[in-house]
Amino acid sequence: MRRLRAEVVVPGTAELGECPVWDQDRGLLLWVDLPAGLIHTFTPTPFTPTPFTPTPFTPTPFTPTPFTPRTPTHGRPPPTPPSTSTSLDPTSSTPSGRTPATPSRASPGSMGSVPPGSAPLLGRTTSPLHGPLTEPFAPGLLEGTGRGTSGTVFRAGNSGDDPRGGMVTAVALRRDGGLVVARGDRLTLEPGGVPLGRWNLPHDTRFNDGAVDPWGHFWIGTMCTDRPGTAALYRVAPDGRTTTELTGVTCSNGLGWSPDHRTMYYVDTPSRTLDAFDVHDGRVTGRRVVAQVRGGLPDGLAVDEDGCVWVAVWDGAAVHRYTPEGRLDTVVETPCARPTSCAFGGGTLYVTTAAPDGGSLLAVTGAGGGVPPTPFPG
Repeated sequence: MRRLRAEVVVPGTAELGECPVWDQDRGLLLWVDLPAGLIHTFTPTPFTPTPFTPTPFTPTPFTPTPFTPRTPTHGRPPPTPPSTSTSLDPTSSTPSGRTPATPSRASPGSMGSVPPGSAPLLGRTTSPLHGPLTEPFAPGLLEGTGRGTSGTVFRAGNSGDDPRGGMVTAVALRRDGGLVVARGDRLTLEPGGVPLGRWNLPHDTRFNDGAVDPWGHFWIGTMCTDRPGTAALYRVAPDGRTTTELTGVTCSNGLGWSPDHRTMYYVDTPSRTLDAFDVHDGRVTGRRVVAQVRGGLPDGLAVDEDGCVWVAVWDGAAVHRYTPEGRLDTVVETPCARPTSCAFGGGTLYVTTAAPDGGSLLAVTGAGGGVPPTPFPG
């Protein structure tokens, strides 16, 4: 069993962090604070240590001093040694004839300071390559940790009476720039707030996690913990046409696809299982249990380049990696009890978390690489 450790890269900024997505073009991570209706970004700054070049060691040759035996004095006082130039000055503790040593002090840029380039610097939010992420609303800068910088690029707001409208539950990239944003009660294309699909969810039901499949459809699930089994999983085409793919759901969560696009992985949290479906032309059949998740509740997930599935374990202070056969082979220990989801980006596994002891963005090195997200064509 392999064990890894997650470290904090953005401390305690979210009440309920969710849905991390890596933007490969911009080199940044997006993730949401669900109840606050915010979308944050994190731009990592790679650490480049200063190369160490050792100084070659050249030993000094040893020349032994010839031994001269002492002549016995037979009680006579020893002869007075010849005078030298190193007699002590009675007013100084320094032998005369020598220059007093001056204590060395580290000057700026020398020993005692950090050499240029040897410590991580705070990065800057990368400029978009193909259009803005969202309409600007005076983005705020979050606290940095030396691993990069974080900002806020979207605030949902809510002009109606339904509090679900002020949430952001999931986010996905769009092919031509901007984002697909899942609010509690509707989907919008940003910037502009253009509605995606028609929705009339019951008042006790809201959207939850979502992701884009390899064919460009946006999958989004709902949750209704007051009425178990009444939520669903939907597939939304780029033109807004919607298909109900799964019913009988209680709390729809993690979604991901295998590198060969033949398998979709899925979590309905109260089931405490990681499930899989066969995929044919984007449609799913043959649901089956891959693994029983123990030690907490399964939440969001990510699929790596080897086809293994990383599952955030709510109230388990861990992220589990399962092979396609369902074997648990890696456990990531997190410094908070409630990891919520995870995503690969730039050779790092990022993990979102929830309060009260979390709310931070975490990073895991040594986890490998993941399947890049597909942008939404709409």
